[in-house]
Amino acid sequence: MAKQDVINILTWFKKNEPLYYPWIYFEATRGWRRDELRFMRINAVDLAGNILYVRKTKTKEQRAARLSQEDCLVLNEHIILLKDKGLYHPTGFLFPSSKRNLIGKNKILEKLKKARTALGITKNITNHSFRHYVVTKITNETANIEVVKAITGHKDMRTIQDHYIHANPEMVDQALEITKVDTGLIQKRVPKRG
Repeated sequence: MAKQDVINILTWFKKNEPLYYPWIYFEATRGWRRDELRFMRINAVDLAGNILYVRKTKTKEQRAARLSQEDCLVLNEHIILLKDKGLYHPTGFLFPSSKRNLIGKNKILEKLKKARTALGITKNITNHSFRHYVVTKITNETANIEVVKAITGHKDMRTIQDHYIHANPEMVDQALEITKVDTGLIQKRVPKRG
């Protein structure tokens, strides 16, 4: 997925589906899993401490994710919107259904398809596409799998390596530039055998 597609989708959600903009924001910037966001509660948000407690859906373990100032602004606006729409409850879901219950499993995917159509994006983008985007971008920029694990909540380095990291020829060329040394040699013509 191209960064411009991510920006366009975020912009579309902010304008057309503001209640679910933070969901897409965290998928696109953190690579968090759909069900981590789906089951997230309002009391998992600690804006004063810049922390969001994310519960893994597979292991039920909870991790404290550090929030940037921008993350806190997004969550603060979201909580205000929940209160304005009568969907706020201190122990309720951060992304509730219209009746303050758990949102349907594919509700955001349906909205994502709507955004793709409206934006003329033909590539099939799902919630999980954002996870691939985040892992690939961060790995390519930092080359540090530990950073990827900390941001996305991955436990196993092999999962990242086997399923998310993609090398293209340009990336290989860039990496080779890092270790390039000047040999002092110049290209000469190879003599013809005669």
